[in-house]
Amino acid sequence: MIFTMNIFEFNNNYYIRKHGTAMGTRMAPSYVNLFLAKFETDALTHAPHQPHTWWRFIDDIFMIWTRTENDLLNFISYLNNLHPTIKFTSSH
Repeated sequence: MIFTMNIFEFNNNYYIRKHGTAMGTRMAPSYVNLFLAKFETDALTHAPHQPHTWWRFIDDIFMIWTRTENDLLNFISYLNNLHPTIKFTSSH
């Protein structure tokens, strides 16, 4: 029901969310944690280079990278090509 009947109001207009779940629903954090746990496990297992440290809290990641900056940019590009709607940004 959470994914198929996801109706919300914004600026006095009603919308049906067709992909994922709307922010603010009680199930959203649990859904995000389950989905991203599987996503990151698969992504890190098959990554060409591994980060030194990878900690995630819901949809925020703290990572320590010990390779070159070019390797980091390639790693972010790799992550961004794994799923059509999940995109990573970085500050370094």
